[in-house]
Amino acid sequence: MIVELSKKQIRKLSKHAKSSSKKTTSSEDKPFNLESSKPIYSNKFGKFFEITPEKNPQLGNLNISLSSTHITEVKANNIY
Repeated sequence: MIVELSKKQIRKLSKHAKSSSKKTTSSEDKPFNLESSKPIYSNKFGKFFEITPEKNPQLGNLNISLSSTHITEVKANNIY
């Protein structure tokens, strides 16, 4: 499913966000880069990254999962 958020929805989510400049003692409160992790699926057509509340408790508080897809351009003559 692809969901597009409005500016109003982003502002509402931002109100609950913690500043990355504040020092925290828990590693689960720190920002993370979804694409720095190993992709769930990867082949010549692209990569699929995903993080769930089970892997990052911050997401459990928001009841969301995040995913990102990188699609690689493949020329028609390279497809068999």
